[in-house]
Amino acid sequence: MLILFCSQSIGQVGINTDTPAPDAALDIEGTDKGILIPRLDLSDLSTIAPVTGGATESLLVYNTNTTTGKGFYFWSGVEWVPVGKGLYWEKDGNTGTTPGTSTGENYLGTKDAQDLVIATNSTEVMRVTSNGQVLATNAGSAAAPTFSFHSDSDTGIYSEGTDKLNVSAAGNNMVEFDGGSNPQTILNPTNSDVDTRIASQGESHMLFVDAGTDRVGIANSNPQATLHVGGTTSTIR
Repeated sequence: MLILFCSQSIGQVGINTDTPAPDAALDIEGTDKGILIPRLDLSDLSTIAPVTGGATESLLVYNTNTTTGKGFYFWSGVEWVPVGKGLYWEKDGNTGTTPGTSTGENYLGTKDAQDLVIATNSTEVMRVTSNGQVLATNAGSAAAPTFSFHSDSDTGIYSEGTDKLNVSAAGNNMVEFDGGSNPQTILNPTNSDVDTRIASQGESHMLFVDAGTDRVGIANSNPQATLHVGGTTSTIR
């Protein structure tokens, strides 16, 4: 049964109630039904069509067009705008943002002293702590370092274990910084056939380790002995 109550003295309308809220122009009561907003196909958000008869600002409809984006829209006076647009981060990005954390500025994060967790497939992959640390939950590997590049995913930084920082290139463990009980920096920590070269301002092979032949050259790019010193004017002291 539908009960329609109109109060002409104050211009209120109540549906299913004879006591509409005094601060509402329209008060609808119900326990198992909702209100159905007009459903329109908004193929062009820049025009009022298919609405006819006017273009009153704040007009509310439900857009059924999947290309322009299904959902509730209101007419701003110049275009159809999704309800809530600009209040949240959009999946396809936002425009008109003001970087910062002050009132009226925009940022991605928390408003209390809680960590910000970043996850994929409901699994945490990174955390920004409330004290400013950026933590990765995966130590990574030489072939898939934790911090890498989209176009070169087997090159980057990872960790082989506690107190270790490793640098990989093309999936090879090139450098290891070990801060354990015996702190050391290791070049070519996996004993691979990876040469090591140190250059100076005037010499491209100031120190050269040929990993394939286990030879060291000083000012020599092709050492012929375990230690091969090049040059014609300098002496060994």
